[in-house]
Amino acid sequence: MNKRIEYFDIAKGIAILCIIAGHLGSVRINQFVFTFHVPVFFLISGYFLNDRLPVKEYAKNKAKQLMAPYVIAWGFIMPRAVHGAYQWLGTFEAAWKTVVNQILAGLYGNGSEIHEIWIGEGFCVPTVGAIWFLPALFFALVIVRYFMRWKHCGACIFFVALLGFTSSGAAWMPLSIQSGMVASSFVYLGMLAHKYGVMEKKLPKEISVGIVALWVFCILFCGEMYLVENRFNHGLLDYAGALAGSYVVLCFSKVLEEKTRWVSKALLFFGRNSLIVLCVHAVELKGVPWDGILKGLVGHGVPDVVVYLAAKIVFCAAGTWVVLKIRCFPRLVRRLFAKSDENQVEK
Repeated sequence: MNKRIEYFDIAKGIAILCIIAGHLGSVRINQFVFTFHVPVFFLISGYFLNDRLPVKEYAKNKAKQLMAPYVIAWGFIMPRAVHGAYQWLGTFEAAWKTVVNQILAGLYGNGSEIHEIWIGEGFCVPTVGAIWFLPALFFALVIVRYFMRWKHCGACIFFVALLGFTSSGAAWMPLSIQSGMVASSFVYLGMLAHKYGVMEKKLPKEISVGIVALWVFCILFCGEMYLVENRFNHGLLDYAGALAGSYVVLCFSKVLEEKTRWVSKALLFFGRNSLIVLCVHAVELKGVPWDGILKGLVGHGVPDVVVYLAAKIVFCAAGTWVVLKIRCFPRLVRRLFAKSDENQVEK
């Protein structure tokens, strides 16, 4: 029988909440969450990567699991963008141009404003938002799955990652392929961590202290690892900090699993359904006018960032619950938003 390893789900719950927090625009919050929040997903995905299926069938399954939700979330984002353009400019011309722009955005799959393409006369290729992560994860997993049986698997994957990183400055490819190329190195390291039982071993105290110290240093003086752009402002130090931060978060998740009940239960909900939470968050990020909704709640002694974060988390939790409870199309929902086989071990 299959049993999920819950502290990995707890870690994903922490990470997805940090992704939500990272979109608030707070420099202090970003300095913390940007050290690990996206890499930890790639590492965990690599930790549970399997080779039971042929590469083509594996890629097909991952396309259904990751790219179908990408298309659905994109489909929810588009109407709000079109409606917003019509409200702002007041013309049907602006609305249909926005339709074209949003179609191009979904096909391009870029998650950062610096890679937006301006065509002219009202046409552009805007960012698709937070769901850039889904095609990036797809490509990262397929790359590692393709090379994992090769003799020099690690060398090939790190060459691909280096190629993705160096080519990013020349031209940005569709569907965040280059982010996936770089992220494949995290997937591979996650696979190695599983192979050598890193999370089952107790590291010497000196090494553990060194890992924590490295992460704290990166939080205080770095915190600028942008996989969405393949931009590491502090080079390999950001990369090492991501590994250290992810390890500490996983160890902390172990402690939460053992010592807490309600906190773990809440984080498990977000972690086990992180795919749905991300899609709901992407729609919320693009389509919910929080400034108007929360106007009467801010400025009463509680920091604005806390109010906005709480509202976004509640919205994402409620949206995820609705998706899970949909009864009209149960088979469709199960197929498109089914829990992956990650975090499961054979017993």
